[in-house]
Amino acid sequence: TTHPKTTAPPKVAVPRLIGLKEQAALVRLGQLGLRPKEVFRPTKQPKGVVVSQKPAEATEAPRGSPVTLVIDSGAPKVAVPNLNGLALSDARSQLDRLGLDSTTTQVTSDQPAGTVVDQAPKPGGKLAKGSTVTLSVAKQQAQTTTPTTTAQATTSSATTTPTTTPTTTPTTTAAAAPPQPQNATMPNVASQKEQAAATALANAGILASILFVPSSQPFGTVVQQAKSAGTTVPFHSHVQLNISRGSNNNTNETVPNVVGQTLQQAVSSLNAVHLRLIYLKLPVTSQAQAGKIAQQSPLSGATAPQNGQVLVYLGAFKKS
Repeated sequence: TTHPKTTAPPKVAVPRLIGLKEQAALVRLGQLGLRPKEVFRPTKQPKGVVVSQKPAEATEAPRGSPVTLVIDSGAPKVAVPNLNGLALSDARSQLDRLGLDSTTTQVTSDQPAGTVVDQAPKPGGKLAKGSTVTLSVAKQQAQTTTPTTTAQATTSSATTTPTTTPTTTPTTTAAAAPPQPQNATMPNVASQKEQAAATALANAGILASILFVPSSQPFGTVVQQAKSAGTTVPFHSHVQLNISRGSNNNTNETVPNVVGQTLQQAVSSLNAVHLRLIYLKLPVTSQAQAGKIAQQSPLSGATAPQNGQVLVYLGAFKKS
């Protein structure tokens, strides 16, 4: 008896990915039909950069096979200690030993001057080394500087002096912005439309990287997600979504660079090459980036099917 021969998938050369940003590495693998397997760990390299890969560069690997990428996850995290009740100098010493910085705000308190009465984040929270802990420190009581005036006129001065600071100082602790989350949990976006899937990722604290792939599924729906639902990834890391380009042989268009453009300019640039735009807002640290495209996917120079949707992240600046 003869057995039918099975055709092995064609092999491709694994590209060099070390040194690339995560999103660029995912796109490169997707273009070659290779599957990324990401491992995040702290290293001495910049955050979000590929530091090692397996198989190595130039290795022949079958299409569809996995390539393991080790990606820097940023500085290692440490638990925030309980600093309440400590003298400011002692609190700073503890933070220094853990590799954390500190900033202080003066508040009115019945505790001795220089005592830590509150902190943000709260004890037990995890922060990356180099992060800042805000300490609320008791300040010198104002009443000690004028002991004779309050004793003379209890009906007038006693009613006015308490209003000088106590009713306003409690708001100082609210000035500390809540710490940014360290991790995010991948949702299930299988078979969702591209915009719905990207929005679901954004709501979870994850940025979508878009790659269009041939599929029998409807045009513009998620065929595969690089991370399975429930996987924990670093906050605001990129996760690749394979989007169906449909079963038709749609014409490919080259994606232009729209980073730095206004939303209207980006719409015009993409429409000019028969592509559409969807956008989500992304917090930025500079007011100059507000209202400008901060990121795009697919990247400039990549290809997308005619009438495909390019995802852009619009910078949103919020004063602290």
